[in-house]
Amino acid sequence: MSRHRLNFAGALTHPTVWLLAIIMFCCQTGSYGLTLWVPTIVKGLSGFTNLEVGMFSAVPYIAAALGMIFIGRSSDRSGERFMHLAIPTAIGAVGFVATAICKSPLPAMIAISVAAVGDYGTRGPFWALPGKFLSGRWRGRRHRTDQFLRGDRRLRRTVHGGLFKDATGSFESRSIYWRESWSWVRC
Repeated sequence: MSRHRLNFAGALTHPTVWLLAIIMFCCQTGSYGLTLWVPTIVKGLSGFTNLEVGMFSAVPYIAAALGMIFIGRSSDRSGERFMHLAIPTAIGAVGFVATAICKSPLPAMIAISVAAVGDYGTRGPFWALPGKFLSGRWRGRRHRTDQFLRGDRRLRRTVHGGLFKDATGSFESRSIYWRESWSWVRC
């Protein structure tokens, strides 16, 4: 990608900005699936107390933090961003699907952790991409542009989760994660 001199309207109509917005929207869909449903899934699979559910729900995020450091360092060392975005995304999708299939707590926790590493591991390489084609004063505004373009995701996740619970009357983990997995893969 080469750098372009773009004004604000040009940045909003640039196809690469829209591609990045779609990529971040899909990544955030997976993140909100994790954030909203991990405690429910842990509780449904294990029967732990609320304190134990809280403690075990931290495991995927600890794995994700370590994965973010590893993936970010690897991306910075090599200077390569696209594969450091694509491979963790694919790994995250596999983790989401594996979680939907698992019925016992240990394999499900491993699968959720893999999904979290794949999902959150994309952030460092992703935020390095806009600087490859935006220049000058618009480089500093790229974050606000991306935030604007993915703004409705919170509402979508909350509404879909509520509709699903209302329709089924439960938070059965396998069904919820199956839906989450395919919404993430679909993007």
